[in-house]
Amino acid sequence: MLKILHVADLHLDTVFSLEDVQTAELRRNELRAAFVNLMMFARSKEVDVLLISGDLFDRVRPSKETEEVVLREFSANSRMQIFLSPGNHDPYTPESPYARLQFPENVHIFKSEELTHVDLPEYGMTVWGYAFTSSRLPYNPFAAPPQLDDSRINILVGHADVGKSASDDCPVPLFEIARSGFDYLALGHIHAASGLQREGYTYYAYPGCLEGRDFGECGPGKGALIAVMQKKRPREFEIETKMIRFARRRYEVLRIKFEGTESAEDVITICDKAVKEGGYGEDTLLRLILEGQLPEGVTVSKTLLQSIAKRLFYLEVKNRTEPAIDIESLKNDPTLRGAYYSALAPLLNGSPEEKKLAEKALRYGLAALSGSDIIDFGEEL
Repeated sequence: MLKILHVADLHLDTVFSLEDVQTAELRRNELRAAFVNLMMFARSKEVDVLLISGDLFDRVRPSKETEEVVLREFSANSRMQIFLSPGNHDPYTPESPYARLQFPENVHIFKSEELTHVDLPEYGMTVWGYAFTSSRLPYNPFAAPPQLDDSRINILVGHADVGKSASDDCPVPLFEIARSGFDYLALGHIHAASGLQREGYTYYAYPGCLEGRDFGECGPGKGALIAVMQKKRPREFEIETKMIRFARRRYEVLRIKFEGTESAEDVITICDKAVKEGGYGEDTLLRLILEGQLPEGVTVSKTLLQSIAKRLFYLEVKNRTEPAIDIESLKNDPTLRGAYYSALAPLLNGSPEEKKLAEKALRYGLAALSGSDIIDFGEEL
């Protein structure tokens, strides 16, 4: 049986947007390391064909170091046939590495928006593909199905936006998959793994990204898809797939809402319990979003949660809490705080719109009077 490794959206040379610059640079190096691990895995498992479905690089002009790593690893896997379909982040242009560099003979790069193919007679396979030649490809190159030899395994590798009838990223409606005639579509562009899907007689899949790169790509299941396949006769194509994790780190977002919390120690205890229950550890980049109400004077920061941060690879704290307000105490407060409350009291008892505005004004005003930062308590990420 034929052994295929399908990967997409590696985005090598990503500029990681993290608060800590050193951690961001480490993540950039770890992403390159994930690619190296992928190639070592392919070699150890004696993979026959590697399919890279777009966005191998995050930009048209990657660093020289990254280019050297890619060429070195491709050369080290000379037994394996490698197919590259440039995507919207790394389109095939005169200045792209695909045009500038000398790739090994086992690497096949699709260079045109038109559908082309490469025959692999030793595997009874034909690999079809196309390339983005700019950041946009507003049509499907295989909307008109090509003439296929149905006695062979016919695979298409490409960057595409499946399920869309209109898109700048190669729209592919589902009915165009079903009528395409291909046995398997090795797709890229969507960073979440789709699992093996089928339309008509055609199987397709997105492997997702190799490594999560921000808090919009959460979860541990980042990697590549390995498949074994065979075709005994027309329309008797068999395929089995398995996801292999290559991500060293994972991004996670944890929301905690405080109710009835009395002290900074309570905050630490609650956060510590939630992090432990989530199973987050040294492989985790965690965004902690804190909501609800805390007593006045309780300030939440990354420094306060240092004991938790030490157990994680990276911690980012988004404080969306509001100071709890003791209305009864304000009614009898002889200071400026009490006067400020009294001035707002009529609105606090007014219409819903007036009450909402007055509550926000009260929180802003009390924060200012206490010397705290005036933040937008309703701010969203």
